[in-house]
Amino acid sequence: NQTGLSTDTPVVICGADTQVGLMGLGAWDPGDVGIVAGWSSPLQMVTSKPIFSPEAATWAGWYAAPNKWVLESSGGDIGNGYSWLVNTIWGKAAKAYAQADFAAKAIPPGAEGTLAVLGPSRMDMRRLGLFTGGLLFPTPVSFHQKSRGHLIRASLEAGAYTIRANLEQTETLSGEKATTIAIGGGMSKSAVFVSILANVLGRNVSLSKESATSAFGAYLCTSTTQGHFTSLRSAIASARDRLDLIEFQNN
Repeated sequence: NQTGLSTDTPVVICGADTQVGLMGLGAWDPGDVGIVAGWSSPLQMVTSKPIFSPEAATWAGWYAAPNKWVLESSGGDIGNGYSWLVNTIWGKAAKAYAQADFAAKAIPPGAEGTLAVLGPSRMDMRRLGLFTGGLLFPTPVSFHQKSRGHLIRASLEAGAYTIRANLEQTETLSGEKATTIAIGGGMSKSAVFVSILANVLGRNVSLSKESATSAFGAYLCTSTTQGHFTSLRSAIASARDRLDLIEFQNN
């Protein structure tokens, strides 16, 4: 009565948000890695068994598919920190993120010595709490003036290197190199960020056409229960058709 929905509307329990996001990224086989880069940026690798960090630095849990697990090394609130910076510089302008991307694209790699330390780092559940951070650049500013583009580029590069650190931690713990790497979530709307990420990783990255990958993964699960796909595996395979390959530039 409260929702106005018919009482015969099917309700499907799909799974945890990041695991379902991995489904939206086409991750199925052990070694497949998905990054749901939204407010936070969890990175999960599909595994055939639970893998635990001896130092309790990472998380392990069920995947949303039978007999599969995930190893997670989260980069923290990369998207939230980036959103704060864009809103601080451009306010609530309608095209703030497009302007940020345009400004960052004009800045060379390394942001000419500008550094952003906005919180995200390699996951370590033993070290939680508040730390000092901010934006650093060469001074005096009379000799090294930095633009908004430098600050944005530094923030995007910091996020990319954070993801790299978490990917390397995941590969070290699993003893396996990632076979595929796919990204979705709000941060994946930034073409500059995805390009930076591929170059920082030194690997090709698959970009989802559906930035709302968790919602898309939930759709795949629900559609499977309603008979639109013959199996969950075939549903997830269809998600791979909605990925674009972003190649890193080896230079």
